[in-house]
Amino acid sequence: MFTRMKIASTLVGIVALVGFAPLKVHGQKKIEIENYCTFGGAKLEEEVWTFTSDDEAVNWIKKIAKYSGLEPNFQIRAANVGNALATIQGEERIILYDQGFMRDMDAKSGTDWASVSILAHEIGHHLQGHTLRHGGSRPNQELEADKFSGFILARMNATLDQAKAAMQTMKSPGSSTHPPSGARVAAIINGWRSAEDLKEEITTAKKESDKPDSPTLQERVTEPINPTQPLAQPTAQDPTPNIVAQVVIYNDNNRYFLTSNGLIMAVTFFNQKPMMYGRQLPSNDARWAWMIQTPRGLYPVDLQGIIVGMNTQNGQLFRLGHVSSM
Repeated sequence: MFTRMKIASTLVGIVALVGFAPLKVHGQKKIEIENYCTFGGAKLEEEVWTFTSDDEAVNWIKKIAKYSGLEPNFQIRAANVGNALATIQGEERIILYDQGFMRDMDAKSGTDWASVSILAHEIGHHLQGHTLRHGGSRPNQELEADKFSGFILARMNATLDQAKAAMQTMKSPGSSTHPPSGARVAAIINGWRSAEDLKEEITTAKKESDKPDSPTLQERVTEPINPTQPLAQPTAQDPTPNIVAQVVIYNDNNRYFLTSNGLIMAVTFFNQKPMMYGRQLPSNDARWAWMIQTPRGLYPVDLQGIIVGMNTQNGQLFRLGHVSSM
């Protein structure tokens, strides 16, 4: 189904320090599926049997999750499902794929990126919460998953033609659950171009931040403010800040960046224009280098750049994310 391909490094300056837990694989097993999102809308057979996944499919899932900035906490299994689908069994997020379908898509499209884009599409369903809703596939959800697929494949350095290959090969007129392939290709293009635009923004910001007059981390710390005070948006007179670091929040698919004037800027999946999200504040506690203030709360950052959260039930500290230099 899959052949080995070398993935080139993409986003300049972004370093994800996320550990990758082993994906679970299983042997032959019959399962009952009630709620699911499929790639192509194929009707499931009365009995669905799953089998141990290809090693390369598991590796691709890990790579897709890596470029999403998340841990690959999905189960991946081969199954007689006609194409591919995302579903939940208990508390486990599962991706099922038909090995024959994936092999045919790669062969007909002339690229192994076709099957990779299908897996990315199903991960998109999980990450955007589609599998938590009743009713299965819906046209708007399929377009969201298609856009995510295009976005991730661009980050993995796939060309636009490679990102579109699977959908252009399938050529579906659409149905009550899935839009026509033309609309889905447009969603993939939109996601792919969003990722390319983000790459250019980050590359430009990195060049600006490398200038000799860029302030140090301690010089960027602003004066303390009341944590309950609403965050003020920058005014039109504010100088254009340089991006000096990436703020990575685990299990958060948005992108956050620290600017030279101490602002935390957010770039969301659906809004690629940076928006102010929080501020950098000094810390009065010797354990912490500085603090991050956001609408969700105030979080300390240690001397190694680790963002620390606190469990409200037992008071234990945990690793919420990290800050990495650009």
